[in-house]
Amino acid sequence: MTKPSVCGEHDGEVRKLFCETCEEAICRDCTILEHRDHKCSFVKNVFLKSKDNLEKILSEAKIKASELKETLDDVLEMNRSMHSCAEQTVQEVIDCFNKLTACVDVRREKLFCRVQDLKKAKLERLVFRVQR
Repeated sequence: MTKPSVCGEHDGEVRKLFCETCEEAICRDCTILEHRDHKCSFVKNVFLKSKDNLEKILSEAKIKASELKETLDDVLEMNRSMHSCAEQTVQEVIDCFNKLTACVDVRREKLFCRVQDLKKAKLERLVFRVQR
């Protein structure tokens, strides 16, 4: 058991009441003097009422915490999925540009060869004309 709380203003008086207006424990003498027109109840009754409210709030909080955890798990999974899709897309872009670059390289080589062939043919005709 806990030791009863004694009023600091009224020697020997136990704080058995709770001033709901000021939200503090008080003794009987305090109700007559400082808390005359305030709403007061017995500490035990306020405790039981508060305990029920706290248990209800705690129960609701546990449900909300569970829902929050599920939502957080969903967000984390979406985050992982988004990163995975982004990485896959980047790789697809890289692959596409590598293929395009390879095609351009092949076409460049063909054009270089064509230019060389035309150059060679024209040089041969030129040399043939000069030799005649």
